[in-house]
Amino acid sequence: MQPTINYEEVLNALKLLKQDNQLFEIRIINGKWNASGYFTSPEVAVQELKKIRIKDNTNIYF
Repeated sequence: MQPTINYEEVLNALKLLKQDNQLFEIRIINGKWNASGYFTSPEVAVQELKKIRIKDNTNIYF
C-alpha cells in the first residue's frame, strides 16, 4: 500500500525550516534501496519527491 503524502504540507514545512537558497538534502531509505538529492528550493524538492513511489516502510529525512 502506498501512504498518502500531503505535498502542500511538506512544502510549507520546508519553507518554514529552510531559509531562501539554503542548501538542504532529502534522503529516502527503504530497506536496501535509497535515494537522495540536494536542493536549494523547497518547490523543486517537492516536485522531485512526487516522482518517487513511497511505500509504507519508507523513511524520509531532510
